[in-house]
Amino acid sequence: MSGRLIVSLESKQLSDQEREIVRHPMTAGIILFTKNYANKKQLKELIADIQATAASAGKDQTVPIFVDHEGGFVQRFGGGFKSLPAAEVYGRTYDINPDAGLKLAKQYGYHMAKELVDLGITSLAPVCDLDKGSAAISPFGRAFHTSPDAVIELASAYIEGMHEAGMRATAKHFPGHGQDIGDTHHQKVTDTRSLAELEENDLKVFSALVKEGLIDAVMPAHIEFSAVDKGKTAGESEVWLKNILREKLKYEGVIVSDCLSMKGAGENDYDALLDKTKKALKFGDVGIMCHQKPETFLQVLKDIQGEPDCASTPESNARVQKWISQAVPKSKKPKATPTNKHMLSMLEQYMSHKNAERTAAFGRGVIAGMAAMKLRGL
Repeated sequence: MSGRLIVSLESKQLSDQEREIVRHPMTAGIILFTKNYANKKQLKELIADIQATAASAGKDQTVPIFVDHEGGFVQRFGGGFKSLPAAEVYGRTYDINPDAGLKLAKQYGYHMAKELVDLGITSLAPVCDLDKGSAAISPFGRAFHTSPDAVIELASAYIEGMHEAGMRATAKHFPGHGQDIGDTHHQKVTDTRSLAELEENDLKVFSALVKEGLIDAVMPAHIEFSAVDKGKTAGESEVWLKNILREKLKYEGVIVSDCLSMKGAGENDYDALLDKTKKALKFGDVGIMCHQKPETFLQVLKDIQGEPDCASTPESNARVQKWISQAVPKSKKPKATPTNKHMLSMLEQYMSHKNAERTAAFGRGVIAGMAAMKLRGL
């Protein structure tokens, strides 16, 4: 059986319990956060230790290492890594000059992926939600645009850059987490729109990306879409994951949950955590669980091993096996991309402002400056 759960670490080095986690057959990968990073040297040593620990248990595949490295506020690794613009910057550039915005998205998709691929890390990106005021998305500039058509174009360009660097793409948060209805990190959230309305807006993005074969994994939102499947979040819903994503959209890749410790998926006492994991794996392929104690991870891994709802199907096992075997891809030589160095310099200055108010003000200046420039290509 392939591993089924991606888990986080407590610090910058593996503890003895975390070595047990890495060795466990139900562990599908490790996800890293800012607390796990000091510098590139330490990061390389941590990853080498993870891989050596897995090999000592007889695992014949490299353990996938994941991170949320989107850019802007959601960039887990700091010093030593290139500062990346938030996704909204590509969208603002697109509004001034669509060709420039698309080239910028592709270029930074490549830059983001290349640095991580060289270390054997995969970013769970991009965010494909609409920028409609979500407390988990909009304040952090995580969405490309308000328009589904613009998001399709920008996400496609960004993914093309990722692919040129050799990184697989994970589209999140299916079927859409962009609306101003709450933050699933902290609360249960319900979206009351009809399926028809979703298909014209948020869902349109995921449908297009699946049709074009651009995504290798889909991450569902911990949101209940009450008019489509009342009482169940998208991440545990047979209607969303089987009937719509698999059968209607013909998606054949991996379904990987959003973090199961989030309140949008339910409470965090042990029984609730185990229940959330089983529900996520019933119609999905892989779960992610973060910010729990190592002993909790070990108990969950033990309890889902052999559990009927977590055993999945031969088809799911094959998807997971393929995804895991390819989740640490080799870097590819990039295609030549012309660069407007002045614009990129302004963007890097934009990213250097840590204060949110100064960042926003400087960002407006950057956008105004780009509008005044005659952009004939990046």
